[in-house]
Amino acid sequence: MKWKDNVDFILVEPSEQGNIGASARVMKNMGFNSLVLINPPQISDDAICVAHGAEDVLTGAKVFKDLTEAVRCASL
Repeated sequence: MKWKDNVDFILVEPSEQGNIGASARVMKNMGFNSLVLINPPQISDDAICVAHGAEDVLTGAKVFKDLTEAVRCASL
């Protein structure tokens, strides 16, 4: 296991589809893969288009309704 597998990138209530997709793409380019979305909108084709090459990071994102739930699940 690489140390990068232990790092989560968390976006809290992201509203722009492009930002969600761009985050996934940047993560993939840097070798990270754990994206956590807190109360995001439904992922659209715009996010998928911007994530070009990092669709696996985007589709593998963990989704939670709030940060408290995300932290609770991460500590299990």
